[in-house]
Amino acid sequence: MKISTIITTAVLLTCTSLYAQIDLNNGLVASYPFNGDATDVSGNGNDGTVTAGFSAWGGGTPTLTADRFGKANKAYYFDQGGNIEVPYSTILNPGSISLSWWIYMEERPNNDYMISMNRWDCYKVNLQDANKVFFTTKVPNPDVPGEFVWNDRDHAADVGLSAETWYHLAVSFGGGHMKFYIDGVMVKDWDNVPNANIVDISADPHNLVFGQAKPTSEYADETDPDFFKGKMDDIRIYNRVLNDDEVLALFGLPVSVEEPLVFNRTFELSQNYPNPFKLSTTIEFSQQEKGFATLKVYNAIGQEVATLVSKNQIPGNYKYIWDAGKMSAGVYFYRLSINGVMQTKKLFLLK
Repeated sequence: MKISTIITTAVLLTCTSLYAQIDLNNGLVASYPFNGDATDVSGNGNDGTVTAGFSAWGGGTPTLTADRFGKANKAYYFDQGGNIEVPYSTILNPGSISLSWWIYMEERPNNDYMISMNRWDCYKVNLQDANKVFFTTKVPNPDVPGEFVWNDRDHAADVGLSAETWYHLAVSFGGGHMKFYIDGVMVKDWDNVPNANIVDISADPHNLVFGQAKPTSEYADETDPDFFKGKMDDIRIYNRVLNDDEVLALFGLPVSVEEPLVFNRTFELSQNYPNPFKLSTTIEFSQQEKGFATLKVYNAIGQEVATLVSKNQIPGNYKYIWDAGKMSAGVYFYRLSINGVMQTKKLFLLK
């Protein structure tokens, strides 16, 4: 049974569960599908140029490769500093930002910069220890005029990304939050960052770079090989903070997974914990009236993969554990139904 309507990556998507529309063009300042080249298809003219990396890293050049669907020449492979350089533009330097992209990394020590504008002196996202996603923004210190704050955070999971696996990643900064998403699910929301705009570097501009920490022309005698090794695809840059459903839509999974709000609900379904998780997770709910209860788990395409309960139950608080040790990593959905009233939430399994 399908638990949602599959939403394509069209420009305008309908999110029926939230009675709202998702417009993935809203705030889009650059978009790089890498369909044979590094052209920006957003209409803003921020086209990239394939560029050789710094000679000390090997002077590599990005090459076209197959994307996550196996289609030839629809993604770029990066190594030895090979990068795509995009001329600086003020629209690529917004105060609030969201970045969305796909990666398939190959293991190397401190696998590094994926997207960078002047490294830590504007914004950048890279992989650091244990292959954790690491995001940095520089903002004025709201408490001390003339000084700055560097917001350095990672996605704060027990484990990092696995090599030779496609992931959809997204990060955002704005409104006092720095958020991390993996495969459409928010895995960390840091709410202890300043509510301030990313610094404007237009007085001393530096080009945007994919695959290396900074433009090759700016290197001199560095010894730390700060480049990315692997594939990247579908890079998008927004001048606003995307919401959870918009990120899920970019991942390409169902958006309408939660039913419309039901008033006078006779139960309350809690978010599973931990989330994300590696082997097992706990799902709790309270039931206010006697009735037949089912709690089922579905995969991303709506196939039932587990039934945790299916029986008559009396009012009370209930707790069930889903053992997902034999399941593949990714996004899943769990649905509780009591006397015909249903609610669905999403959970994220790491490996």
